[in-house]
Amino acid sequence: MNKPQSRKSPRRTLGFLVAASLAFGGTLAAAQTADAGVPAVRKVALVDMQEVLNKTKQGKKARSKLEKSSEAKAKKLEARRQKLEKQMTAAQSKQGAELAKAQEDLQRQYMELQQMYQQLQQDLGAQEGEIGRASCRERV
Repeated sequence: MNKPQSRKSPRRTLGFLVAASLAFGGTLAAAQTADAGVPAVRKVALVDMQEVLNKTKQGKKARSKLEKSSEAKAKKLEARRQKLEKQMTAAQSKQGAELAKAQEDLQRQYMELQQMYQQLQQDLGAQEGEIGRASCRERV
């Protein structure tokens, strides 16, 4: 038995050809338009922000200010951590409902300490970014 050969309809073939030509022609037109609007690049500058911050007068001053701020925040964080440790030691001597309440309080304080640490990290990153942008603006 011979299988009937499936023949593509002329309309379907024509539709495919029209779609392909539009896609190809559209791609060429888009490429020509894109080339016409983009100027040729002659020079590219690469700026090492760490070098700018470490070697320029303004960068050194900003870095020093950032380090002092960071150290002060780290001391505050460390003091809070030590206080929490003392409270944990004191809570170990408690029993029953008093122990459960102390554990809940310590857990809440520990979570606050973690949030404080994360916020300080975000602030530090934002300050470093701002210093970098400011140094870059001054250089340009």
